[in-house]
Amino acid sequence: MNKPEYLMLFFAFILLIPGVSALAYVDYDDTYTYHGNNDDGVVWGGYSLDVGADNMNSDADAVCFDWNGDNKYGHCFFHTGVSETACDSFTIESDNKGTVKLSEIYGGNCSIRSNGACDHTIDTGNNGDSWALFVKIKYFRNCGGSATQHTGQPKKHYVISPKEIDCDNLQYNRYPKIYGRYYSSSRIDFDVHTCNSNQWCDENHDDIPISVAGNPIPDPCRVKNGGSCSVDDDCISDNCVNGICEEDLGCNANQCVNYGLNICQNKDTLLLVGRPYWYYCKTPPDLNKCTSSDHTVCEKVGNYYCTYDEIEANEWGWESCPYGCDFSTQKCVEAEPDISVSPTGPIEVIR
Repeated sequence: MNKPEYLMLFFAFILLIPGVSALAYVDYDDTYTYHGNNDDGVVWGGYSLDVGADNMNSDADAVCFDWNGDNKYGHCFFHTGVSETACDSFTIESDNKGTVKLSEIYGGNCSIRSNGACDHTIDTGNNGDSWALFVKIKYFRNCGGSATQHTGQPKKHYVISPKEIDCDNLQYNRYPKIYGRYYSSSRIDFDVHTCNSNQWCDENHDDIPISVAGNPIPDPCRVKNGGSCSVDDDCISDNCVNGICEEDLGCNANQCVNYGLNICQNKDTLLLVGRPYWYYCKTPPDLNKCTSSDHTVCEKVGNYYCTYDEIEANEWGWESCPYGCDFSTQKCVEAEPDISVSPTGPIEVIR
């Protein structure tokens, strides 16, 4: 048994022990959903951010919050109907008073045993502010009996500005990350931008900072080579030629771009793409197609015919047909046809 399997079995066993349950954890809700979602803990300065403790036990009597991750607690909240002094057998390090009883940093009563029923709004500053802080919790169970103290799972929240999209230096990336800056130079990835199926993320158009919460981030996606375009900026290659994006390979007037191999290829030849060849090399955009979705039966270009080959590849493609193309079968004529020639005049007998 490898280590990960061992650990999984160990934790599963622990959860089966009576009285042992998963830890409570810090949970966020925010109103900044222009990107990301409302519980990712990522928020723009000035937007609302609530924090609470979820997955509390049914006998939880109090939960205390460390609002900024410094292991000093600011407030303790008690379950509805539980006295603020019920857990005073415990002490805790406080923000301003040193080590104190829980009642000394009493924050109020609320339904701490129900997820989302005892959330608290925390400061997010103003537009343009940015930081990242942990919120930590300690909670106390059955304070009137065999009282126990527990440390919950902390979670960091992020106040961001600006926001950007990053291609991650990946050559073929359709799903660049949306991230926010905090403390100026640090970043948190919190959403994904999706390029269209005919596009890649272009490194020349990413990482543009936007400092207004509701403003869109400029789209870094550009059309792949071989796709349609109007201007150079439409293309990943920044090179729009006769309405087609292509790599600027320096092809001469007698060549076209082979998009499959990314090379210049002489005109009036087949482009080596697919089976057996999907395009005929002519000046873009006059690339004659012969595919299952776009073909003309027995179309002849140069020395090649557009045919269907169900035996080899079950696909349309360009074929050199020495004996021509049969429209009825959509294939090359397989053998030289018999040609019967009858004399049209008197037969001269040569002696």
